[in-house]
Amino acid sequence: MSDPRDVIEDADIIVSSVPLQTGLEPFLETDWVKPGAYVNLLDLARTWRPETLAQFDRIIVEDAVQERQMSPQMIPPELIGEDLLDLVTGRTSGRINDADRIAFIFRGLAIGDLALAILVYERARRSGIGTSVPR
Repeated sequence: MSDPRDVIEDADIIVSSVPLQTGLEPFLETDWVKPGAYVNLLDLARTWRPETLAQFDRIIVEDAVQERQMSPQMIPPELIGEDLLDLVTGRTSGRINDADRIAFIFRGLAIGDLALAILVYERARRSGIGTSVPR
């Protein structure tokens, strides 16, 4: 498939990721995302047309307070919804409505690396795989 729309329209999980480069023109649109899909914008939303981001039903960021203070901002502050702390503490649920198109925009701060490492480690232990390295 050469048309990004063809890839996005039928996907349940979408991850957008491009190398950091100048001059990149956004080329993805939220209205291509089907109801109920989850979108992980690892590219800090740089590939998504800014005028379409408000069409996501929920936008979750790593740290909402910090994101509102960051420069440059990934998305307009009024679009920032919940953050990882809200999810982990149960102040909000991961999915409220089956049709919600949820976006997670991840700046890549260290807490995200730590959270992912813990999940991978726990899954490996439960599965009985992996190698322990002596200290």
